[in-house]
Amino acid sequence: PGVTDSRDRGEGLMTDRRILAGLMLLAIFAGCSGKKEKTAEGGDSPIDRIPVKEDVVVFRDKKVSGAWLRNWCGTQEVMLRASGPIQADEYSLIKGGMQLLTKMLLISVEAERRGLKVEDQEIESRLSKEMSQFESTEAWIKRLEVSGSSREQRREQVRIELLVDKYEKEIL
Repeated sequence: PGVTDSRDRGEGLMTDRRILAGLMLLAIFAGCSGKKEKTAEGGDSPIDRIPVKEDVVVFRDKKVSGAWLRNWCGTQEVMLRASGPIQADEYSLIKGGMQLLTKMLLISVEAERRGLKVEDQEIESRLSKEMSQFESTEAWIKRLEVSGSSREQRREQVRIELLVDKYEKEIL
């Protein structure tokens, strides 16, 4: 009673990973780069000031774009607002997003070091699932552009997400 074995922990981690993937997809759907409310001081939100055209984390040849970080933060904001009258500290969201996306980047590097690979077909399958949520591929691409991203950037994000998934499966 009250004790879990490694299979229970593994299933929990994979569930958390699936939730994260869903949240990343929600970021694209939410169009997180749209108009936001002004802060209490009357200025733009700190999340709105994340530079979408610049990389915010770079490690070797891997990058986290400002658009990816902004979309992640926007998703968290949407989730917090949906959960009730909770005030979101945007600076904490940004810091948490930077930490999470940096960890994903580093895990993907370790996954590759261990010989794990993601096939183009796996990436395309994940992207197809995302695209199916839109009326057309063009509408999906437009949403990416509005959020400050591109198909190629999203493709690389999915590759990193899939590498993290494979790494988790390997160590569990």
